[in-house]
Amino acid sequence: MKDLIPRQTYIERMMPFLGSRVIKVVTGMRRCGKSSFLRMFMRHLVERGMQTEDGIVHVDLEALENAGIRTAGDLAERIKARTKPGTGRTLLFIDEVQYVEGWERAVAAFAGDAERYEVFLSGSSAKLFSGELATRLSGRYVEFPMLPLSLGEFMRFSGLGSAGEAFPVYLRYGALPGIHDFRELSDETVFPYLRSVYDSILVKDILERNNIRNVRLAQDVVRYLFDNIGNLTSASRLADYLKSQRRGASVTTLLGYLGQIADANLAVKLPRWDVRGKRHLEVSEKYYATDLGLRHALLGYRPADIGGLLENLVCLHLLRGGWRVSVGRLPDGREIDFVAESDRGRLYVQVAASALDPDTLARELAPLRATGDDFPKLLLTLDEVQPDDFDGIRHVRVPDFLLADPVHVAGV
Repeated sequence: MKDLIPRQTYIERMMPFLGSRVIKVVTGMRRCGKSSFLRMFMRHLVERGMQTEDGIVHVDLEALENAGIRTAGDLAERIKARTKPGTGRTLLFIDEVQYVEGWERAVAAFAGDAERYEVFLSGSSAKLFSGELATRLSGRYVEFPMLPLSLGEFMRFSGLGSAGEAFPVYLRYGALPGIHDFRELSDETVFPYLRSVYDSILVKDILERNNIRNVRLAQDVVRYLFDNIGNLTSASRLADYLKSQRRGASVTTLLGYLGQIADANLAVKLPRWDVRGKRHLEVSEKYYATDLGLRHALLGYRPADIGGLLENLVCLHLLRGGWRVSVGRLPDGREIDFVAESDRGRLYVQVAASALDPDTLARELAPLRATGDDFPKLLLTLDEVQPDDFDGIRHVRVPDFLLADPVHVAGV
């Protein structure tokens, strides 16, 4: 635990709920750092005198010592055996709870005994908590979605001291904390590890959880999504692509695969937002990889894809900051890369590798100027030299944006 690097943003988000009866649920893709975060949080409480070590029960269901816990009854017995009498309210932390059949019954029982237990969970499936837990514990839990490392966290994990040094590495190898166990970050060390992470997600969180037997089709769908980050995607377009590759699949089947991939947190799905009509559109979404390193481990790192890769990083940074993110659509069909909303307001974001060419600059600025409102607008590029402002539209370099709170950048 002494080597854990605090992910302070998540600690700050969880602290206001400490002491409440609601179940605290950390969700996110496998290996994004959920279990380490729970250990950090436990240490944070002990070091600040907010809880004793004897008053904490931690059950990591990926640990070998807990391999025998298969049912809700097994889980309950283990928790009771580890609960020490006379310590007051026990904080109960359960990692990767989806491994236990009927886990929700045990969790409901301990959460219901709020005088003795306060419950914290982690899990790799978004559907697991939005479905099963919501049904049994409606209104009694709060979710904390976790993403892989931000650029700032990546710099602290890697020891790279400047954004200029860290950003190309971050772009190439992604943001899973586990890559920093290697002495040197290289294609030969990182990509084999990331392929093993991908295989684990595919098998445990997609194939086994959904009883899927067509492994090749699932792999084809993931590869298609990763190869089309930033492009509009629908099940019908995917079906047409597979047909062109002599690989048939129904639209209904593919809709299921797309949902299951998003539920496993392997990709994030953004709806389209009608900027003028102020409503979400039901046809076609955009998908972005939850970690670019996984994408490169599967497809290879392709510098020609830089525009989509930058969009991917910006999308994750906005989501990491708690924004609700959509793809903007104007009446004439033009798009704004991201429309981000929160209780702090709305923010429009356009992303390009470069806008030094006058025609490119005009093309990128035009949708922002056509929104018909005065909400803050950003143009993000990698250009070193550009005016700071284009008639109220702020220009910011992508690495600088990734190291800042979008609220401060945009002046929301």
